[in-house]
Amino acid sequence: MIGSYKHVHTMDDRFVELVPNHNHEKGTDFNRRNNIYYKELMSTKTVISGLVVDKDVIIARNAGEDLYDLVINKHQKIDIKAFREAMQDLKILHQKGIYLVDIKIENMAYDKNKNRINLIDVENRVRRGEKFKGINSEDSATNGLLRGYTRINQEGKKTYDYGILRAWDEYAFLLAMIACTSKNYFLYEMVMKPDVDINGGRYPGAMNHLNKDLFNQWISLNVQSKFCLDIERLLTNPAKFCFEKPDHSYLADML
Repeated sequence: MIGSYKHVHTMDDRFVELVPNHNHEKGTDFNRRNNIYYKELMSTKTVISGLVVDKDVIIARNAGEDLYDLVINKHQKIDIKAFREAMQDLKILHQKGIYLVDIKIENMAYDKNKNRINLIDVENRVRRGEKFKGINSEDSATNGLLRGYTRINQEGKKTYDYGILRAWDEYAFLLAMIACTSKNYFLYEMVMKPDVDINGGRYPGAMNHLNKDLFNQWISLNVQSKFCLDIERLLTNPAKFCFEKPDHSYLADML
C-alpha cells in the first residue's frame, strides 16, 4: 500500500510497519503527538490508527487487503454487509465529536476473514474544538462542504461548523461504498469521478438530475425506505442537506 505521505515497508499477519515516502513531506502522520489520541479509537474495531515509534516509523495493526487494489485494479465487488461495522464505528466517533475527514477507498482495507471493511490512515482526524487543516483529496469534496465549514458569527468572529464534517464523512463513505458494491459500471464511474463543482464540474454533489435513476436503484436496494429521500439529498448536495437537516439520522441507522 502506498499513500500520499507513507507506505508499507514490512508486514506480517498481525502488524504493518509504515515509513515515509521518499522525497516527500511526512505531513503530520509521524508526529509523536498523535500517540496522545491513540486511546480515543479503542472503542472501535474498524478504525485503525498507528503508533509513532520512531521519527520515521509507524506501527499499526494489519487491517487487511488493499481495498483500492481489489476494487479498482482487480475489479472485485464487496458485500455491502462488510461496511456495516465501519458505519457503526463512524457513528460512535461522530457522537464523540471526532471526524475522519479523509474517507476514500484508498484509506480502506478489507479483512476477508471477518468480511469487514476497516478504515485506515486516520491520523489527520479532527476533534470538535480543533481547526480543520484542509483536505487531502478532492474526490469526495464539494465547494459547499469546503465553504460551509467556516462561518462568521454575529460578533464577526470565525466559527467552525462540525456538522459539515459529519456530513462530509457520511457523503464520502457513501461514495466509497457505492463504488465497492455496485455492479453497474456507469454508477461506479459516477462515484469515482463525480461531476462536482470543486473539480470544475457542474453540480454540488455526485447525484444529479442526469444520473439520479442509477443512484436511486442502489438506494432502493440498500437503504431503509423511510430514509431514501435523506440519502438522495445527502448525495445530491451534502452541504445543503446538512444545513437543512443538521440532526439527521446517522448513516449507520439509515442503511
